[in-house]
Amino acid sequence: MRDSIFTKYIVIALFSVLFVSCDKDFNTLGGDIIGDENYDFLGDPFTVKAYNQKVPVIQTNNLPLNQLGITNNPVFGKTVANFATQLTLSSTSPDFDQTKNIVIDSVVLNVPYFNKKVRTLSSGIVKYKLDSVYTTDVNDTIYKPINLKIFRSGYQLNDVDPDNLEVSNKYYSNQDANFSTNVVGAQLNDDFAKPSQNSAFKPSNREYVNYKVKSTKEETGTNYFTMKHERTTEVESRGVPAMRINLNKDYFKQHIIEANPSNLANNNIFKSYFKGLYFQVEDANEGSMMSLDFSKGNITIYYTEDEIVTETKNNTTTAIGNNRPLKEFVLNMSGVTVNLLNNTDNPSYLSAVDNPDRTSGDDNLYLKGGEGSMAYIELFTPQELNTLKADKDKILLNDASLYFTVNRDIMTSKYEPLRVYLFDVDNNKVLYDYSFDVTDNGSFPKLSKYIFGGILETKKDNDVVTEKTYRIRITEHVNRIIKGEQENVRLGLVVTENIGYSGHVKLKSPTAVTNLKTLPVSSVVNPLGTVLYGTGANAGNKNVKFKIYYTKPN
Repeated sequence: MRDSIFTKYIVIALFSVLFVSCDKDFNTLGGDIIGDENYDFLGDPFTVKAYNQKVPVIQTNNLPLNQLGITNNPVFGKTVANFATQLTLSSTSPDFDQTKNIVIDSVVLNVPYFNKKVRTLSSGIVKYKLDSVYTTDVNDTIYKPINLKIFRSGYQLNDVDPDNLEVSNKYYSNQDANFSTNVVGAQLNDDFAKPSQNSAFKPSNREYVNYKVKSTKEETGTNYFTMKHERTTEVESRGVPAMRINLNKDYFKQHIIEANPSNLANNNIFKSYFKGLYFQVEDANEGSMMSLDFSKGNITIYYTEDEIVTETKNNTTTAIGNNRPLKEFVLNMSGVTVNLLNNTDNPSYLSAVDNPDRTSGDDNLYLKGGEGSMAYIELFTPQELNTLKADKDKILLNDASLYFTVNRDIMTSKYEPLRVYLFDVDNNKVLYDYSFDVTDNGSFPKLSKYIFGGILETKKDNDVVTEKTYRIRITEHVNRIIKGEQENVRLGLVVTENIGYSGHVKLKSPTAVTNLKTLPVSSVVNPLGTVLYGTGANAGNKNVKFKIYYTKPN
């Protein structure tokens, strides 16, 4: 019967989400499902306790997204995020014939930004708005610069633990010193005449335009030509906005083009030889923070080489020219990656999350992604739960939800998480309500599973914001608790970058008292934070609400 109840709940909830107003209290569901005058539809608040938990050093290798840059929030403090990645050859054993006078035109690092297409002008120019880029500037399209340095890494990253080849290796958020003290050679993005390439780097929402190349014959001797290639102003293709940085040509010629061919024979050898790149952001009080999918990035070496053109007359072959074709070789940003987070926490924030009130609950809940903080949620008193269980065969559960309100007196940043996420923290797994929610938002996947919820809702009065809230539905979870099919476990509340990232990563060491061992990867990849009213004595009427709507015989 439980499955059929949940199916009805999903259908009606979906109908409500799609066609009803923002008031999502299912006050009519009982009548719709039962339709019996001998039943009462009840909406009761139940006891909930919520308290803070600091997230210590956490695993950050091979994340689906990585942070790069600086964020400085007056509530939480400052985070400087660096990044390291292995490189792989797009094709192994490349044929770099050293007799062909190879000349590198440019070496370009390219990592696309998340973006939304705004419009296309009559000229063909496409206007974009960047997504998942955060800055201290008041204008979302004017980003504060950062001093970005890119080095060849001298620190070996491994897929497996060298001491136990059957275990995947793990790297953690506090390992920046392993990379910063093991760089090889000078800074690679060394075009210092253009500060936007290094000391004053900032994201740009401009599209990437690739211009056509015009090739012409240039006479370089009697009856001999050499092809000359020049960029024109004619557009060949357009691409989405991306981080595009020129790297040192001589370095890549020496260490890639002129490398010992044995070092390029396969990617295992190459990763041991070159090791990868280390992206270092110099500490500052302000800047921009970017969430990037580096797996979609690459480094392209553009070069020319000799290609002799011959002519045969009277059984005599003569060289008449040199085509000097344009070629490219790509290094992918794949393999092991690690995000390196350097936090300077605000003392008041640190005090709040390091000293939670686990007895009565905290007045405010501080949620922050990365190596940040989360909240524990405990449902019911023993008496409440016993009363519900005693009526378990009579109760038809229609909806159970948790309601959280943003403390806007503390949380004044213009950037706040689009979504928060609730999970079974005792067993490190998703809730049944998450699993059963198959709703999908194809155009904006971050809003999928919208019945499960946790999406930021803003209430306004005459265009003035009056309240911001998050609601999470846990109907099936509570239903199974009442039926005795699910333990009343502690729940964990975190910010989330993408509701589809349901995996977990490990903490370097379990936390004291709460024994927290893992955290959802969706929280680790989100640099943002928020402050919610909790359940302490001073939380007031905006405290966390736990409401259950059900029908039972009168």
